[in-house]
Amino acid sequence: MAATHDWERFRRFLTWNELVAGGTVTQPCITGNGAVRWTDGDGVTWHLDPITGRRGVSDDPDGQNPQRDARWGPREIRPPSSEGAPAVGEALSPDGMHVLTEIDHELAVRDIRTGATRILTSGGSADLPWRVDAQAESLIPAPPVWSPDGSRVLSLQADLTGLDQYPLVDWSTYPPAIQMHPYQVEGRPRRALSRAAFVSVATGEIVLAKVEDGARFLPLRWTTDGDAFLAITYMPDGILSVIRLDAADGTSETIVQERIIALHAYLPAALSAALTPVPDFDGFGWTSDRDGTLRLYVARSGGGDMIAVTPEGTQVSRVVGPTADGGVLLLARTDPNRPYDLHICRTDARGAFKVLTDLPGTHDATLLGDGSLFLDAHSSLDRPPRTDLWNADGTHVAILETANIAGVKQLGRGAAESFVVKAADGVTDLYGVLFQPPGFDPRRSYPVIDCIYAGPQTISHLNRYSDPPKPSGSVWTSAATLAEAFAQLGFVGIVLDARGTPGRGRSFQEAAADEFGTIAVRDHVAAITGLAAERPWLDPTRCGAIGLSFGGYHAARCGLLAPQVFRAIVAAAGPYDLEVIAPGWFERLLGASYSADPQRFADAGLVTHAADFRSELMLVHGTHDVNVPLVHTMRFSDALMQAGRQHELVILQNESHQITGTHQLYALESAARFFLRHLLA
Repeated sequence: MAATHDWERFRRFLTWNELVAGGTVTQPCITGNGAVRWTDGDGVTWHLDPITGRRGVSDDPDGQNPQRDARWGPREIRPPSSEGAPAVGEALSPDGMHVLTEIDHELAVRDIRTGATRILTSGGSADLPWRVDAQAESLIPAPPVWSPDGSRVLSLQADLTGLDQYPLVDWSTYPPAIQMHPYQVEGRPRRALSRAAFVSVATGEIVLAKVEDGARFLPLRWTTDGDAFLAITYMPDGILSVIRLDAADGTSETIVQERIIALHAYLPAALSAALTPVPDFDGFGWTSDRDGTLRLYVARSGGGDMIAVTPEGTQVSRVVGPTADGGVLLLARTDPNRPYDLHICRTDARGAFKVLTDLPGTHDATLLGDGSLFLDAHSSLDRPPRTDLWNADGTHVAILETANIAGVKQLGRGAAESFVVKAADGVTDLYGVLFQPPGFDPRRSYPVIDCIYAGPQTISHLNRYSDPPKPSGSVWTSAATLAEAFAQLGFVGIVLDARGTPGRGRSFQEAAADEFGTIAVRDHVAAITGLAAERPWLDPTRCGAIGLSFGGYHAARCGLLAPQVFRAIVAAAGPYDLEVIAPGWFERLLGASYSADPQRFADAGLVTHAADFRSELMLVHGTHDVNVPLVHTMRFSDALMQAGRQHELVILQNESHQITGTHQLYALESAARFFLRHLLA
């Protein structure tokens, strides 16, 4: 292997997706004369007549969204409670004349015409704040908290009393600046007394909602008549319920109940269904995997049996919205032979289901106007992005944009190969992508970098042309981008989705339950062994693993449980000590609560196993991570030191969970040099 490496090429491949020009559209809309209007990747605005197919460059402002006078209009109130969560903004009333806001931890209403403000509640404080978005931890962006007639709002008074205060220390100043951040952990249980309530806008009268103690409360929407509110409650043991809260007296009734493996895996599809009006049906949509795959159902707001409106075997990803002709547009995985292909489909309240797209890969849909037209943005591993226009009934109208990949061709990507291998059980198929290094020679032997995540809420392997650039600029969460970048240095980069990850149905995901942190490692070892059996140029004894968050956790578990395969590990921002992880993630994954079986949590972590760690290890963490605080890495590192285990430690000042900017480049180059030393030297 050559002694020098093309570091500029490595850096370029961390952002190669920026070379994909166009293929997608922004600001799509229907103009007053019925034309479709959009802006391409070069900032040029176009229009197209969907009947005649005639198109042209547009300079007519008709159809652009009007800009609201923001002097007294909705404003952002609070930043996201954690990375990846939405920022919290003021809630606009149904008549567009008032906003619900927060002032000194109380609820208030402001007239956006005059700025006149009136306080609604009392008793709010820093420990007991009223929340505009009716959530203690904001997971749902801009929930519709106003009643349809504007007479009431649903809110929540959060209980932050007794929470640990976690220090975020800025060492770049003197004296160091310390910011305290509230953080709840498994090992320090507390009884939260957050309370949901209906608040009268006219009088401030409060009607407390009767919600199960200890449940996480997530608001959905008001019923059509405005007499009740639909909400989700979630218990740590995995019981998720849709409840109907009576606005007059606060009483609750359970309408739907599920037992789920992971809230963050289940929630996106369920929310999109519940928040989408179903034409010709008095109720709401819901997703459930009670039949084995995640199907779309319709449920009546007053209760009763749900009705399935997608067929068995269909795995719903997201409900897009109602169509003009009485249907519902959705994204689903429908082909058991290509289980990760995501297609645009439609159904209705009677279950008239139809798959609308047929090209392989990943499709995404955007409804336009009244729902009579939609955009299909699609690509596959070997097909560049393209955006098409369709009628809601599934007839194709036009191709709007096709990506220009001249810059990508000039860069010269190596081969990207989709593969299927058997899991550790010898039966289950696992899917992934393999990236070959430049100048690949099948007569040589190549080490492997496994870019792992294996969390219960994320599909990692690539089933589209590229992962789009993220607003933060972070590439740590794009396993395929990392794998291809490492391939430029002479490695074979791989990404796969083991059992325990989403998108393949209930049994596939629950296969990792009770043995979380173990099954994924076994599957990754089996996958590498299977790949090497058919590819003699792949060396299964010289493997590295890298990941962030759940990926950092699983990378470290690979080093702990399979050092004979994974000789070098780079673990970033992982939850290594499950005593100090935020509640709600691991109880269902491990099959017990922390209070009932703390040893099970210790066994599933890394800290108590430090003396058994044999692989070469680099730990990476940001000082200002509030998703998985630095305490995890410091505890693991100290345990390794106490056990006499050498390792490398990269601490990134003022960096958050999603490592970005110069810190990202430094950490990834450090990781690459680490792998080169231990796998290629």
